[in-house]
Amino acid sequence: MALAIRAYLAVIFNLIILRRQVGVDPRKLLTAVLPPYVAALAMSAVVLAIGHLLTPGWPDWAKLAVMILGGALTYPLVLWLVWRNYVQLALTEIGEMFPRLEKLLRRFTPQPSAQ
Repeated sequence: MALAIRAYLAVIFNLIILRRQVGVDPRKLLTAVLPPYVAALAMSAVVLAIGHLLTPGWPDWAKLAVMILGGALTYPLVLWLVWRNYVQLALTEIGEMFPRLEKLLRRFTPQPSAQ
């Protein structure tokens, strides 16, 4: 938990350093990383809620398994429901980098209709 909070807060300082040293505009960078950042926040909230609210008294191994499953489902679900275009672009780019996966990834990305 502490590492996640530190990472989220450190983003501010990293952006300041990037602007000074490299000239990267923080707003453009934040816009580019906003979808995975928000999905990670949602995933953290779900994992914490599962661990503290939904599974008190459970054995540690069962609590951990449910927390992992909840986080693993939350992250892609948030991205798919809120930023579908972001996910489709990422899948397209992955398909270009790994041609053997391209056919499989096309199932999740819309194809232009032939006219």
